[in-house]
This record gives sequence, C-alpha cells and structure tokens, in this order.
Amino acid sequence: MLTNNCRINAKQNFLLGANILLLGIGFYLFFRTEPPYFLSLLKLYLPAFNPLRAPDFLQAFPSFVYVAGFCFLTMSFLKISNIHVIACSVFWLLVTVLYEFSCRSSVIVDIYSSFTGNTLYCVFDWNDVMAAFLGAVAFISISFVNTKKKTIQAEGVKTNEH
Repeated sequence: MLTNNCRINAKQNFLLGANILLLGIGFYLFFRTEPPYFLSLLKLYLPAFNPLRAPDFLQAFPSFVYVAGFCFLTMSFLKISNIHVIACSVFWLLVTVLYEFSCRSSVIVDIYSSFTGNTLYCVFDWNDVMAAFLGAVAFISISFVNTKKKTIQAEGVKTNEH
C-alpha cells in the first residue's frame, strides 16, 4: 500500500517525468520525420537533426514515453495513494489511446485541421496502443516497487529498535 512516508517524493517524480519526456523529444529529433504536435506549434523541431531511422519496433517508443513521463509529472502534483497511481496511469493511457483511435477517423483529422489551420500528422498503430499500455504498467510498477522497498526498509528499522 502506498503512503506519504513511502514513496518517491514530488521533486523526484517531477524530475523523472521531465527526463523521460526529454528522452522522448530526443527520440523525435533523431529518428522521426514528423515532429510531435507540440514541437511543431512551438517551432522547436529541427529537421536537420533527423538523419537516422529507428527500427520499426522502436517507432512506438514515444507513446511509451508520453504515458510514463506524464504519469510521473502528474503524480508530482498529487497526494500519493494507490488510487491516484492507478487513476493517473489510466487517465494518460486513455488520452493516448483516444488520440490514437482518432487517427483512424479522417473526419476527426479534418475537423482538427479546419479549427486549427494545422495539418494533423497521425497514423493509427496498434504498436502505439501497446506501447502506451506498457508505459502505464511501467509507471505503476516503479511506483509500487519503490514503495515496497521503502516499506521493507522502514519495517527493518522498527524491528531493530525493539
């Protein structure tokens, strides 16, 4: 069971989430031909940095990174509990999966383009859905494993004091 005494603290969650997302941005800069949506809006994408092609099985890596990174960032602002860890992972998984399924619909892509004036570059891929799921599982696992280790250490300290 997660408690406030046994967890990665908010600062560590924030730094871990930010670093995971930076890793994802690096992946886009080096291995993708199209920028992620937010980089295209901020005009931060450098196509000249894009000389490499990642193997096909790694093309879904950004979906993994997105879910795991935003879960850690979100948890840095929430009181830690089992329900928050699960709810956070389900929320970001759903956001990613809904986005992915929206790519299957040309109507949604056309509506988006007409409202924003930008072209939405997205292609539905089951590998992205699976990678997003694995990102949520990784976040939950890291949260629970870290908590279990700290709980065991805390119990060992209590036992030695008696």
